[in-house]
Amino acid sequence: MSIYLPASSPELNPMEKMWEHPKKDLKWENYSSLDKLKKQGDIIIKSLTNE
Repeated sequence: MSIYLPASSPELNPMEKMWEHPKKDLKWENYSSLDKLKKQGDIIIKSLTNE
């Protein structure tokens, strides 16, 4: 039995709400290496709060 889930369903997947902010902050940046992208992602994720 398969259950259809829309491509973006934050009400069904709380992790989508968590990723909303890092994606917004990284969207318009160009990184010269994957390591630089990972470091910036770590900084953003560590700055998140429960709010």
